[in-house]
Amino acid sequence: FDGADAAIMVHPEMGEVEYVPFLAADSIDVVMIGREAHASSSPWDGINALDAIVSGYVALQMMRATLHSDEKLHVIITEGGVADNIIPARAVARCRVRAGTASRLSELMERVEVIWRGAATQAGCQVELAWRGSYLDMINNRALAAAYRANGEAMGRSFYPPEIVPREVAGSTDMGNVSHVVPAAHPVIEICPIGVACHTAEFADWARSAKADDAIAAGAATIAMTAVDLWTRPELVAAIRAEFDAADRADFDVAAPTNFRVESPTI
Repeated sequence: FDGADAAIMVHPEMGEVEYVPFLAADSIDVVMIGREAHASSSPWDGINALDAIVSGYVALQMMRATLHSDEKLHVIITEGGVADNIIPARAVARCRVRAGTASRLSELMERVEVIWRGAATQAGCQVELAWRGSYLDMINNRALAAAYRANGEAMGRSFYPPEIVPREVAGSTDMGNVSHVVPAAHPVIEICPIGVACHTAEFADWARSAKADDAIAAGAATIAMTAVDLWTRPELVAAIRAEFDAADRADFDVAAPTNFRVESPTI
């Protein structure tokens, strides 16, 4: 993005809004390593990796009560053993963490690491932790978004006010990373009725609809018209740059994955 004046993309949604909040996010892969044993005849020889995963899962659910409204934790267990009469020697989970800013995400990631290390120690397991790489929070450039909206309205699109989208329901996007290095906007375009949530089967049906096809064409045209504005209106480029320069951008590389291994004593 060196030398770029602006970046803009559009995402399908249940309403037309010139900018919406997006949270910083990262996902951690957790692998607990224990020791296999027959669950009936020699359980004392085993170290239960699934117990460690469950312990961490429960601790993270309890942690939710202490989070800000724009901080989120999502946990799934993807592997819990191979047979019900064998103490699992390996269990795997994935945890996604979200926060309103990159700095608060970093703090939350540290708390999550401590919980997984503690769970490993409780069960006597080894643990492998690997962050996948962060999405930063989205810095919406209002001047750029306003230009997009004006062109969208000229295309006959009808916009909701941005204030109707609460931060508490925000998702995350790699466009957030882009917005920390170049002025950026991430409007959403309507392909379905209000009440149809993203990443659901119903939303997928709407994504195959004629309404969605129309939205794709309108969104592409609106982005193109906004690009023309940037080429022909130097005062708009100046306003976009001034807003970007005044923004509170991340001054550290939270996006770099951190991979490490923590050994816990066998008990």
